[in-house]
Parts: sequence; structure tokens; C-alpha cells
Amino acid sequence: MLVVIGPQWADARDRNGALRLNDPADWVRLEVEAALASADAQVVPVLVDGAAMPAAAALPQSLRALSEHQAFALSVERWSVDLEALIESIHSGRIRDFLRKQRALGASVAADA
Repeated sequence: MLVVIGPQWADARDRNGALRLNDPADWVRLEVEAALASADAQVVPVLVDGAAMPAAAALPQSLRALSEHQAFALSVERWSVDLEALIESIHSGRIRDFLRKQRALGASVAADA
């Protein structure tokens, strides 16, 4: 399951101003909860538009495990290349290997900065 997370994902509100993720009946929350609870599901947070992974404390208890998953960022500058690489890794069944490479690349870029 790809959990697409934008900059306001954890702060999205319903028409009454309540946080959507705090609503146990919110369909996004229900789908992510189901994926996290499934032993067979591979959950991949996909960060878009410069979003950061939400901290565990910012999420309802039932979604906190999401913050422990390795995220994949789709950058604006490399959108097509990043998206193609993500799709290929899913099709080939190598999403875990792909995320490990992304993590190593991110550490390498951070060390160079």
C-alpha cells in the first residue's frame, strides 16, 4: 500500500474543523490501519511536495506504526525518474531493496552537505 503524504496530511480537517485522522470512521485512517494490521501488506509512505514523515506522537495510536516505515520521497525536480523507479520496484517485487538504496542515498547526500 502506498500512503501518499503531502505537507498537510496529518493536519487535514473535516468541514467542522476536526482533524480527519482523529475520526475513527475516516476512510484514509481506516485503510492505513487495515494495511498496518495486515501481515501480508507492504506499507510504503510516499512523501510529496516536500512533506516530512509525521512524528508518531502526531498520529493516533492506531497509525503510529506508520512512522516506523521507510518513506520514499517524490521530488519535484526528479518527479518522472523517481516515480518510474518506484513503479518498477513495485512491479519487480523489490520495493524493500529500493527503499534501502534510497535511505543510503539520502545518508550519502546528507553527509556531502
